[in-house]
Amino acid sequence: MQPTHFTRLQLELLKIYAHEPSDEELRDIQQMLARYYADKAHAAMDDFLATSGVPPEETYKAWQQAHLRTPYTNTDTAL
Repeated sequence: MQPTHFTRLQLELLKIYAHEPSDEELRDIQQMLARYYADKAHAAMDDFLATSGVPPEETYKAWQQAHLRTPYTNTDTAL
């Protein structure tokens, strides 16, 4: 069996968990991590839109107006 190598992030998180954070602190940490990755995704999308030649305002408005759901019909006539 290969030895497990932790990433730097995992090691930092293990240090935090060694101090037994409260439930509230744990939720705060989860929210910080979620916000961090959401911000990175948002920045990546902004970069993509800036380099794709499509103005972000028009793209967002088009997405708001789009109906991308698959239309489903009820095929069950036994009811």
